[in-house]
Amino acid sequence: MAVYTPVSTDQCKDFLALYDPQQVGSYLAHEGILRGVENSNFFVETSHGQFVLTLYERRVQAADLPFFLSFINHLNAHGLTTPKALRLANNSWSGKVRGKPAALVTRLAGTSLDEAQITPALAAQAGNTIAQMHSAAEDFTGTRANTLGHKSWNKLLQEAQKQNCPPENKQESEALLVRAERILAFCNETLHGADSLPQRVVHADLFCDNFLVSKNTICGVIDFYFACTESLAYDLAVAAIAWSSSPQGTLQVAPLEALLTGYRQARQQTETLPPINKDEQQAWRGLCAGAGLRFFLTRFVDALITEANSQVAVKDPEPMLRLAETFAFGSIPKTALL
Repeated sequence: MAVYTPVSTDQCKDFLALYDPQQVGSYLAHEGILRGVENSNFFVETSHGQFVLTLYERRVQAADLPFFLSFINHLNAHGLTTPKALRLANNSWSGKVRGKPAALVTRLAGTSLDEAQITPALAAQAGNTIAQMHSAAEDFTGTRANTLGHKSWNKLLQEAQKQNCPPENKQESEALLVRAERILAFCNETLHGADSLPQRVVHADLFCDNFLVSKNTICGVIDFYFACTESLAYDLAVAAIAWSSSPQGTLQVAPLEALLTGYRQARQQTETLPPINKDEQQAWRGLCAGAGLRFFLTRFVDALITEANSQVAVKDPEPMLRLAETFAFGSIPKTALL
């Protein structure tokens, strides 16, 4: 979450007026949420409770919002602690604020987990939660292609190569992209059968800050705006690179082992999920390397195009590249494999 587009009090009030007042109440206050990198987000307090207002920026298309928001509500109805998306008084899923698509969801209790707070115990809980989401998605009927999946990584690399890098960073940036090319080649070689892996609608962005915690317990999952029809193993791979990376991009084995153990145990005990198969296991390193590559490339571009006056914490892309290299070419303990 972040703030690219500020919202005034009057603009917030005007947007709330699009909803049934018995559902949302009257405006009391709002403030920007400075965590995250993709959309503009605000905590909104009304006479009826706490909400989150999201303005969707360049990577989220308005046409996809019914899919995202209905998926959130589907998981919530199946017992997952996710926000509840609210429909406007005219039954639409979204409206507009400052010309951008916008929607309102309920605010969950808890705080976003910071990387420094990751422990094996929380990672095991995260793995269990991911399996629960995969199970709950069994009867969700919506579909959406993964626009940032393995078939898009070559295009993402080309987009990154076209960026105008500052002269003082040009040589370093070009060296990073050469390393990215090598990882992409590895992924292309190892993921030929990725489309045949077990698939459902998945979150696809399970970084630790999209898990809410309270008293050392995961109490919610947020930010479903990359949700898509994708392999279960890829969704887990995104979580793996997110939960196992040090700030410098070195592999932290203990939380990764715990994440996988929590996921395996929950998946084995869930009748609605197929057992982990050999194809998933064989694709694991390529999926993890590809997940690291995907987030390196989008962060690389974001770091160059984000305006200086945006209330956005731009993330260093290189740690994701280092971790992708480890999964592609490094030594990985057997306990860190699927």
